[in-house]
Amino acid sequence: MNILITGATRPQSFKTLKAFEEDRVVMADYGDVPSFPSAKYSFISLGERNDDILAHNLLNACLDNDIDHLMPLYNFEIKAVAKAAVLFSEFNIEVLLPDITILSKYNRVYNPVTEHYVVYIKGKVVYSSEPWAPKQKDILSGAFYIREENDVVITNLITVY
Repeated sequence: MNILITGATRPQSFKTLKAFEEDRVVMADYGDVPSFPSAKYSFISLGERNDDILAHNLLNACLDNDIDHLMPLYNFEIKAVAKAAVLFSEFNIEVLLPDITILSKYNRVYNPVTEHYVVYIKGKVVYSSEPWAPKQKDILSGAFYIREENDVVITNLITVY
């Protein structure tokens, strides 16, 4: 798998790397990005942020870097990319986000008090920081914080602000 993860200058993006240790990972961010070599991942710049063409810019970056999975982490990208998921799929790029119809259930402001998280691709757990991963009613894709409150599992999309 070739995956592009946004938010490359933020710690949340590095947290997700554990799920993709066997894959080719491209870390992307807006503006200047680090340029040190790594055997596990590479960095690219997405240029200056332009909210009017976010999805188009990310699609171009995916095509230019032979990417087949996109994990947007910036909160300002989430809705735009979720709305354009069909466009990405036409280029055989899977967007790792919940479907736009259920996105609001998982994309809530959340400051984690826990470091527990899980990464799903089409409902399959590809990594969990805990030996358990929550059963899901929806078939999810993306990286999620998980926690239990009063015997209920709360799942929140990992985002960067």
